[in-house]
Amino acid sequence: MNAISTQSDLLTRKQSAEFLRISLGTLDKLDISCVRIRRRVFFKKLILEKYLEDHSKVKGVQS
Repeated sequence: MNAISTQSDLLTRKQSAEFLRISLGTLDKLDISCVRIRRRVFFKKLILEKYLEDHSKVKGVQS
């Protein structure tokens, strides 16, 4: 994997909150793994997608 594809897979806190449609404060309270580079915090898009999948409930669907 090259650096360009890796960078596009990382989202800032703001981008991550927008992706999940939540506030930054709520994002900070969630237990989601992040990547820290010095003072900056990033989230992997694949992890955010997995979080959504694991925490989504569809009405009328039985497992």
